[in-house]
Amino acid sequence: MLMFIFVLVWWAALAVICLNYLRPSTTGCALYVHLSKSVKFSRRSARIFSSLSAAKSLPPHRHPPPDAVHTPLFRPSEITALFSQPSPNRHPVPATLSVYTIIPSRCSAHLKTYNGEIMMSTTLEENTGYFLSPEMFGAVGDGLHDDSDAIQKAIDHARVNKYRKVVGKGNYLINKTLLIGSDGNGFALHLQSLIVGEQFPALPEKWWDATPAIAPHQSAGSQNNIDLRVEYFNGANKATWFRNWGNGITASRLYCGSMKNFIIGYRCYKDTQRVTGMNDLAGCSWYGGYLGALIGTGDKVPGFTTVAECHSFDIQWFASNKYGGVILLSGAQYANIYKGTYDYNGKFSVWMNLGANNPDTENNGKVIGFGDTISDGVVTGTVLTEPSYHQGSYYILVTDTQSALDGQSTWTAGKPLSNQDGSWKATAEKIITCTTTEARYFDVVANIRTGGFGKCIIEPEYIGGLIGHNLFTSQYRAASATSINDTSNYRGLGVASTADRLEMTATSHSNTPFISAYKDETQVRTHLRLFNQSKLLGLNKSVNVPNDSPTWIFSLGANTSATIAMWKVYVTSTTTGISGEANVTVRGNEAFITNVVYASNMQFKVDGLKLLVHQSTGASRNIFMNAIRVA
Repeated sequence: MLMFIFVLVWWAALAVICLNYLRPSTTGCALYVHLSKSVKFSRRSARIFSSLSAAKSLPPHRHPPPDAVHTPLFRPSEITALFSQPSPNRHPVPATLSVYTIIPSRCSAHLKTYNGEIMMSTTLEENTGYFLSPEMFGAVGDGLHDDSDAIQKAIDHARVNKYRKVVGKGNYLINKTLLIGSDGNGFALHLQSLIVGEQFPALPEKWWDATPAIAPHQSAGSQNNIDLRVEYFNGANKATWFRNWGNGITASRLYCGSMKNFIIGYRCYKDTQRVTGMNDLAGCSWYGGYLGALIGTGDKVPGFTTVAECHSFDIQWFASNKYGGVILLSGAQYANIYKGTYDYNGKFSVWMNLGANNPDTENNGKVIGFGDTISDGVVTGTVLTEPSYHQGSYYILVTDTQSALDGQSTWTAGKPLSNQDGSWKATAEKIITCTTTEARYFDVVANIRTGGFGKCIIEPEYIGGLIGHNLFTSQYRAASATSINDTSNYRGLGVASTADRLEMTATSHSNTPFISAYKDETQVRTHLRLFNQSKLLGLNKSVNVPNDSPTWIFSLGANTSATIAMWKVYVTSTTTGISGEANVTVRGNEAFITNVVYASNMQFKVDGLKLLVHQSTGASRNIFMNAIRVA
């Protein structure tokens, strides 16, 4: 009974305070709305407490932001109808009323009117905990007014006062970078729409250094446990969406649902001072930028090794980015692209074949790399990778001045190349472009040269093209219309299956399968050696043998074991009548012809470990030889 009386008196006191502050006024008043956890409310109603004085009695972490006292959460037009018809029990309130909300756990609130009363609709949030909105700090959210400062104030206030979360449902225009961070206990920024305004910094000549829309705070240490979610981003062709710089962020989730007109979707390259990685990049559509993602080694700080490893990608449509899709440079090892479709990227780039000679060695150790400029005297482009070695040749990815799709490149094969100061030179032996006929694009570029490994896992639902260096150290399964041997790989082993055969390829060395298994037979295209007591070595070669001149066709390996090595040797020629078969043994460093099965118009001879053939048909003959070690 005493408790009931106490509650009654408490409510009466609050009613007196509210009536006192709801008197007519020529200057307006500020009404703070606080929803107590102990008050039950529905989607249609809520208890409303307090004015300025009542708000001061709230716990410190629930105080309305002190720098937002004169900033309305809702525009006057949205609440004027609330007080347009005064009743005997309520005085009129000016239309300049400012309303603030401190939202309880698991709820966001929207005030509206219904029959002259204040009503509330609530929405359950994914995360518990109090959060702020940019509107509390002056954001308009109409896509026309600059909301940069308001959003930044909300972020900073939330971080300092442990709110942990800022949620904005508007369409926010920004003209400067938003800085986010976390003390390790978690921070979330969720914005419905973010667009770059006219006053945002212009795109620099080095487009990869474009100002980011969002970046980490310059904190004392690396930051983690950040949940960034932007449903829509428009970079106005001058902004990168997120740039990981300074001490960087790690172990965080960065989500952008729909991204367009951006320079780089996510950049973590030569900006960070510490290990930066383990970030999950996610979204629905990253489409129409310059580069989808650029990840690689950052600058070094004493005592720290800077890498950008273990990034994961879960982006459903990653397509039509001008110069390329995902570019992984040295330091980006352990990347994991495990979901999504990656296609049509890199139409404004070319894959240059520089030949078999290592360009680093040829240029006295000068290594060309991302951001360098090269020219053939007519065309100038930006280098996007260091030289990549693949199947006997070196390659670099370079930008073109126009779409090079289907061979329409402005670069010309055979022309000499050089950088701006002439310290690096090479020749473009072949120009490879994206092509619609083979569905080949530069969707993922794994150019990890350092450490001798990449150890990436690249297996999304579809990928139009995969190029790079150290590919044999990674695992990739990339369904594509291009050569399947190049895009299905487990640690360098390419496996392809067609209607009539199964093939295996050493992808880093050759496009030609070393073994093909058909229904009725298996073809082995390389020498086969069994390392045991019994050994099998298959050799196939052709030698031109002059008339009446014993010619060396094959060297038998020395046999250092106690056993005797035994060989079966066959020779034939396109000339009718020249053929032979012999058995040869090797003991130590000397070979012996133990038996000539048959010899037609030719003779077998030995010289140490050399096997020679002698023919006397009156002219030089092309002799084909096959040798098999049988024991």
